[in-house]
Amino acid sequence: MKVQLWAAVLSASCCVAAYGADTYTVDNKHTSATFSFKHLGFSTFHGKFPATSGTIVLDRAQKSGSADITFDIKTVATGVAKFDEHLRGPDFFDGEKFPKATFKASKFTFTG
Repeated sequence: MKVQLWAAVLSASCCVAAYGADTYTVDNKHTSATFSFKHLGFSTFHGKFPATSGTIVLDRAQKSGSADITFDIKTVATGVAKFDEHLRGPDFFDGEKFPKATFKASKFTFTG
């Protein structure tokens, strides 16, 4: 009886470990936040903030997750250096006063 109970506990603990939440570290070379906006109604302008650090937690069994990703304002990139400087300035992100931006999510929606 004790052997069966111990085997059941050991088996259950293995299943919990296999189906627990997974934490992923953001790869800052391959992760960015992108944005776009219409420019005077004639064209669409694009830019991005490469991620500097962060984590994403996925719990497939519970169908839940979270994200916490940080971006340096100084890394904003639109392809137009003067515009990047303007975005970093006090008219937009005020990078001197607020050097970092953080994206946080606490609800993931799973389909399928």
